[in-house]
Amino acid sequence: MRRATVICASAAAALAATVVLAGAGTAASRPATAPATATATATATATTSAETLRFTVHFSPFFFNDLDHNGQPSKGDQLVFHDLLFSNGHQVGQDGGSCTVVNNNPLLASCTGTIQLPDGQIAFAWLNSPPPKKRFAVTGGTGHFRTVGGEGTLVEFATGPTGSMTL
Repeated sequence: MRRATVICASAAAALAATVVLAGAGTAASRPATAPATATATATATATTSAETLRFTVHFSPFFFNDLDHNGQPSKGDQLVFHDLLFSNGHQVGQDGGSCTVVNNNPLLASCTGTIQLPDGQIAFAWLNSPPPKKRFAVTGGTGHFRTVGGEGTLVEFATGPTGSMTL
């Protein structure tokens, strides 16, 4: 079960990415109704802008679906996660997703997730393994993030059920 914890904790730990929002405008050009979901840095060009979002992640207990009932991750088993995202001490969003174990030795899982923020959603995917630092693809989005793309880095904190997420 320890190996399941490592995989799932990685699933929503800490992310670092640059998100390109083609035509979405800068953070400063968001409608007045859009809350400040994160510390944002935006750089605009004529048709694209890049925006960096930073969050602290509070991990929730995950659900381990042990399909073969052997008590440890094996091919086909799933881990389901849901976590809370904070910025400057305030909850600003959440993420959720799942990982399917695709290899036992070394342990490897294919993961997908979605980040939900007031301005829209961001989808991401990666192959997950036990080391605390991972890279993932930003695969799409909705609303303010509808043209999002890029990649990120996933990092787990060794000191408890928190991490940081940068998009």
